[in-house]
Amino acid sequence: MDKVFYVLGVLSILLVIVGRMTSAHPLAVLSDFFVDTLRGVPMLVIILYVGLPLAGAIKTATTGYIDIQMMTRGIAAIAIGYSAYMAEIFRAGIEAIPKGQIEASRALGLRERHIARFIVIPQAIAIVLPALGNEFIAMLKDTSLISILSIRDLTQRMREFQAQSFLAFEPFNSAALIYVLLTLIAASGVKALDNIINKSRERE
Repeated sequence: MDKVFYVLGVLSILLVIVGRMTSAHPLAVLSDFFVDTLRGVPMLVIILYVGLPLAGAIKTATTGYIDIQMMTRGIAAIAIGYSAYMAEIFRAGIEAIPKGQIEASRALGLRERHIARFIVIPQAIAIVLPALGNEFIAMLKDTSLISILSIRDLTQRMREFQAQSFLAFEPFNSAALIYVLLTLIAASGVKALDNIINKSRERE
């Protein structure tokens, strides 16, 4: 059941991106409302709302058939919170592609899916990759907030160790160091991927 929610989460993000790009009135209005609302709500509030009352309402509505695990609730909350920013990044990346390329592709007889696959998506990924890397790093750090749901992530485990050892700051210093290392690894990976994409584009 949890995998179903992962798939639904990805599909919802794609719908938001399409809604931000389309001129279809209902979908565009819903996407604008979704993005503008989520960008104004703190991540901690989103985690609390999705993790507790919303998941509880789903369980009640399905008479206990759908009982989402706490870890899945936390992941869903982070995904929902960052979907608004991701949608805006992808929209900006796609709009940055010169429209003349798309019009020329259509004039040559390429189908829309081929234009998206070979023209739009490769260039959009290269454009948005640095911004996506920044969002991924921010998301990585915000995962520490899901400990508010009593999920035994790194922060929660350090709290438990603090209570057992009576050490005030050492556990959180260790957590901070681990997060720094993770963000450095993520930043290095994004930079390496960006260099690979740039080199491949130069060869073309």
